[in-house]
Amino acid sequence: MAITKKQKKELEALAALPDDQIDFSDIPEITDFSVGVRGLFSRPETKHISIRVNASDLVIANKLAAAKGLPYQTYIKSLLHEALAKENSNQRTVENWRTKTERGDHNRREKDRSK
Repeated sequence: MAITKKQKKELEALAALPDDQIDFSDIPEITDFSVGVRGLFSRPETKHISIRVNASDLVIANKLAAAKGLPYQTYIKSLLHEALAKENSNQRTVENWRTKTERGDHNRREKDRSK
């Protein structure tokens, strides 16, 4: 459906209006985002790859994916994502522990030197 000249002129006038001059009083403010859907309007960049998977693992993935009503590749991708997120979180925990431990060792050495 084409817009009229009048509608086009109104749209141009609105587009030229600075944000601080827009009247939002008739639009309810959204404060509850619990019903929002992540990734509805944008998706993370993906790369196409090719990997070899054991045939028995693929059979299991197909069965589990079907039970969840998902395509098997989507299911495998979600498993990979969850495993990587968990591993990354664990790695950060180990790195933080090492840093704290090293700091503690350093502090103990400084105390020992001052004696």
